Amino acid sequence: MLVSLPRENQNMVMYIDMTGCVRRAECVSEQEKLAEKIAQKLAKDKKFERHEDYFDRANGDEIVNILFRYAYELDAGKTYSQNRDLAYKVYRYIAERWDEADAYYNLGLFYQEGYGSLEKDIKTAIKYYELAIEKGDKRYAANNLGNIYATGNGVPKDEKKALEYYKMARDNGDFYAMASMAQMYEKGEGIERDRLRAWKLYKEAEKCKWGNDMSWEFREKLEKDIESLEKKLK
Repeated sequence: MLVSLPRENQNMVMYIDMTGCVRRAECVSEQEKLAEKIAQKLAKDKKFERHEDYFDRANGDEIVNILFRYAYELDAGKTYSQNRDLAYKVYRYIAERWDEADAYYNLGLFYQEGYGSLEKDIKTAIKYYELAIEKGDKRYAANNLGNIYATGNGVPKDEKKALEYYKMARDNGDFYAMASMAQMYEKGEGIERDRLRAWKLYKEAEKCKWGNDMSWEFREKLEKDIESLEKKLK
């Protein structure tokens, strides 16, 4: 049960004030001046979707909030036509200018999946996920690293390292990591088989199904896995 989801499909909460006024110190480069102009224009754009809930920004900078929203819209292709190459450039700019964990996460996802015109590059994806973890994302980036090492996706399979990353993600509330750990314990993958431990982890993940952005498909799979394991435990 290995799931690497884009961040928009998982819980991310913050209040964003888009009044149209971008308050920032004097720009230090032509690139930043352009970013500020884009942010000002977007804040006034009626098509630009306003959200009270969105990514948690470490520095609370309105430019960062608006540019992240813009990158997401380009990535998802909802408000604007999908343009993942431009979304990548915006995420990279945010990462380089503001050193943001969520930007590093998204860059990791782009390289892991080969979005836009990028070729898949797992080593680069790992680099960005590790940077995201350093900056505080010990949930989503850690879960994706767990998936990479558990499956041997572009790197030698390393179940011990996978378990370490899953544990980090699980300790920070990631229900996908809980289910992946349960699977490893149930099957004895890289660790001694422990079906009771697996059942507890599955049940831990199940408790997260209400009030979280857990897909119905994943929820149904989780329920079937629990039912199957409980039969084996009888």
